[in-house]
Amino acid sequence: MKFNVYCDETLPELFTSTKAVDKRLMIGSLWIESGLNDSIKQHVKELRQKHNCWGEIKWTKVSPSKEAFYLDIIDLFFSYCQTNPKNLH
Repeated sequence: MKFNVYCDETLPELFTSTKAVDKRLMIGSLWIESGLNDSIKQHVKELRQKHNCWGEIKWTKVSPSKEAFYLDIIDLFFSYCQTNPKNLH
């Protein structure tokens, strides 16, 4: 089975700064079965159009005006897990 892996990190300056304030780095990833990639992209595109929400999907950008979009994104990914728990890891 093939997967597409999407990764992100917080606080990468911990590796480069001698004066970093924070002490912890977080690295997360989302593994999507490659056969679902086009379907998920299409659903995300539809949600972006529905909510007029463009640009990077970033949790620090959640605001009252974008809350419904982010809740729909969460529901979208959990719906793939409910269909088949092996779809996303």
